[in-house]
Amino acid sequence: MRAAQSFSLSGGLQMLSDAFAPHRDITEDETVVLGGEEVRSLLKIIRTLRHLAILQERELGALRRLDDARELRKVVSSELKAAVESRPGDNVLRPDFGGKP
Repeated sequence: MRAAQSFSLSGGLQMLSDAFAPHRDITEDETVVLGGEEVRSLLKIIRTLRHLAILQERELGALRRLDDARELRKVVSSELKAAVESRPGDNVLRPDFGGKP
């Protein structure tokens, strides 16, 4: 197994797949014995992959929030434009909070 290095999430998953590939034809009653170094190496890869997954989830969440904010700006802008156009000659916009007429 290769030493842990800078890799992508898919590359790390491929490393795990490659590590277990020799055992893909194992029968139900066979066992695979892993040495301490192999277990530590696998755990290091798994921890790194988990960290990469967390970072990608955060990045995706941030991009989704940016996209939502962009859509909200479009809606607010169109509402403001409609409010300005509905009151020609008046340059003061007063919000209607449903109080006194």
